[in-house]
Amino acid sequence: MIPRDMSWSYSTLNYVSSLAEKTTHVTFIVTFDQPLYWKAKTIVAGEPDGSGMQSIVVRLEGFHTEMSLLGYIGKLMDNSGL
Repeated sequence: MIPRDMSWSYSTLNYVSSLAEKTTHVTFIVTFDQPLYWKAKTIVAGEPDGSGMQSIVVRLEGFHTEMSLLGYIGKLMDNSGL
């Protein structure tokens, strides 16, 4: 499937949701890289309350989280003269 297509993210989250229903786990954590993260967050946020997808926690992959933090620090220090 093409990653930029929303159906790819939806089918992945749907699969994880079906796994969550079959197990005793309450919360599943799924990590995505940055472009897919936004799509997955949009899908989970748009699901109705009580949906199996509401129990999925969508996280940003570690590298993208670190780069986002470094970019924020760079913005803060931009005019500091250091």
